[in-house]
Amino acid sequence: MRFFVLPVLFFAALAGAAQAATLNETDVGGFSSSMSGGTGFTDVGSGFDVINGSLVNGEDDFLRFTNLAAGAQTLTFEFALTSTANSAQASGAVRYWETTPPGNEFTGGTALPQFNLNPFSNPSTTQTFALDSSFAGGELFVAILSFSSNGFPYSYSVSAPGNAAPVPLPPAGLLLLTAFGALALRRKSRSGDLHPAGLQAT
Repeated sequence: MRFFVLPVLFFAALAGAAQAATLNETDVGGFSSSMSGGTGFTDVGSGFDVINGSLVNGEDDFLRFTNLAAGAQTLTFEFALTSTANSAQASGAVRYWETTPPGNEFTGGTALPQFNLNPFSNPSTTQTFALDSSFAGGELFVAILSFSSNGFPYSYSVSAPGNAAPVPLPPAGLLLLTAFGALALRRKSRSGDLHPAGLQAT
């Protein structure tokens, strides 16, 4: 049966792969800057596992993942000053809500430590948060907050591998799997593997 094992493994791996895509803030004309009672978040649909944006002058960005995978996973946030001016500096934080949307206040949820950027000792920083195995998947609300910026923008990039879309098995692959399965059953039948114990052909 070795002749069909590799194709089956290949197509199984293909079916379990993920299709990645990047969502840039400029693609949608800017992310939402208001909670609006939990309804003002910019939706990030399935398939976008990298989200790029920028903030300046106390702006905030609010993102809502609509179809995030269930289970344990880590989201990574990278922040970087986009100006080399000596006075450039910025500070901010990330807050997220796993189950229910926030109201108009920053209550509930989980906050990551405040970060501070400056061109001398800390022009960029990375933060992560981990969802544990109890995360049911679906919605996740994320607020990316800017506390001060001195007029200089800073960029951010969110890596969310659990938001990549699964790659469906192509129809040709399904047909091949069916064919290989039929061949395997035929070989078993010929070798007597499918005969009841004690009644195998001699």
